[in-house]
Amino acid sequence: MAEKKDKRTRPKQIVIRATEEEFNQIKKKVEKSKLTQNKYLLQSALDKDIIVIEGLRDLVIETKRIGVNLNQLTKLAHQEKVNCKEELEGINKELVEVWQLLRQLIQKQV
Repeated sequence: MAEKKDKRTRPKQIVIRATEEEFNQIKKKVEKSKLTQNKYLLQSALDKDIIVIEGLRDLVIETKRIGVNLNQLTKLAHQEKVNCKEELEGINKELVEVWQLLRQLIQKQV
């Protein structure tokens, strides 16, 4: 019978021992990071920064909602139902800046 080869991309295994308290602390940090335990421990061990930004997901969702509202107001302004084109252009530029900053933060997390 042919020997079955291990097709894992990471075939090496590291085992660590921890006290109950250390284990619970690691477990909490893993959960907080929203990463898998394996990915979290690899990033920690390889001296990669692990950045956790509480509420980032909520901030992205709220920013999307603001963008939707801004688009609706822009449509109304183009239809001349409201008169605020200049203000909307300024707000739109600021929203673009906010999205760029959010993308930078998200990329640092990955």
